Amino acid sequence: MLNSERKRQVVVLGVFLIPVALVKGTSLFCGVGSPAGASAAINAVQAIDTNVAATNTQRWSTDEKAAAARVTQLYESPFQTTPLYYDTIEDAGENPVASVDPSLPTMIVQAILAGANGSTALINNKAYRVGDVFEETSWSIIAIDNDSHTVTLKNTNTGKTADAAVQIEQ
Repeated sequence: MLNSERKRQVVVLGVFLIPVALVKGTSLFCGVGSPAGASAAINAVQAIDTNVAATNTQRWSTDEKAAAARVTQLYESPFQTTPLYYDTIEDAGENPVASVDPSLPTMIVQAILAGANGSTALINNKAYRVGDVFEETSWSIIAIDNDSHTVTLKNTNTGKTADAAVQIEQ
């Protein structure tokens, strides 16, 4: 009787020998010879006349001519716009938004970010949260609304409130 190690060796040998036996048996059954039985024949080479001008024997259809013209046009034209190209974002200082209230500081609300610890507004390239004072002025941020993309500010001296919204280009 075979011990467990000997059984494992027999199984491994069988796993490797079965595919070899299968290929050999198939080649004998189908009549395929070995590489030693391969033969080749030499065919006569025709001389090619190199003085004959090349002629286009194929006629192009109207659609094929239009496609070739379009390819040529695209090849010669400059690149068009691509969805993978993004223009640079203008700095907030170069294109300020006019204020309605003269006491309200000039600001550009660039983004509203929702987070687990509350919302954050990106204004003039700086992050603000509810309760923060805007740029050391008397205006403080009292609300950031994610749904309407607005920031509500309140003047601590006068009690006036103002809303600023993210400009979404269309």
